[in-house]
Amino acid sequence: MRRRRRRRRRRRRRRRRRRRRRRRRRRRRRRRRRRRRRRRRRRRRRSSSSSSRRRRRRRRRRRRRRRRRRRRRRRRRRRRRRRRHRHRHRHHHHHHHHHHHQQQQQQQQQQQQQQQQQQQHGSEMT
Repeated sequence: MRRRRRRRRRRRRRRRRRRRRRRRRRRRRRRRRRRRRRRRRRRRRRSSSSSSRRRRRRRRRRRRRRRRRRRRRRRRRRRRRRRRHRHRHRHHHHHHHHHHHQQQQQQQQQQQQQQQQQQQHGSEMT
C-alpha cells in the first residue's frame, strides 16, 4: 500500500508543474511585445506631424511598407520557435532512432537469409 501512494503523489506533482510553466511563459512574452510596439507607433506619429499635403501622401505609402515588414518579422520569430522545438525533438528522438535503425538492419538480414534459403530450395528442386 505504501508504494502505491508514493507513485500517485509523484505523478500529480509533475503534471501540475508542467502546465503552470507553459502558461506563464506564453502570457509574459505576448504582453511585453504588444506594449513595446504601441509606444513606438505613438512617438513616430507625433514627431511626423506636418501641415503639407505631400508628406501626408508619403505617410500612407510608408504605412503600407511597414505592414509588410511587420508580417515578415512575425514569421521569422515563429520560425525560430519551431526550430528550437524541432532541435530538442531531434536530439531526444535521435537516441530512439538509433535503436530503430538496428531493428531495420536485423529485419533486412533476416529477409536476405530467407531469400538465400528460397533460392537454395529452388535450385534443389530443378
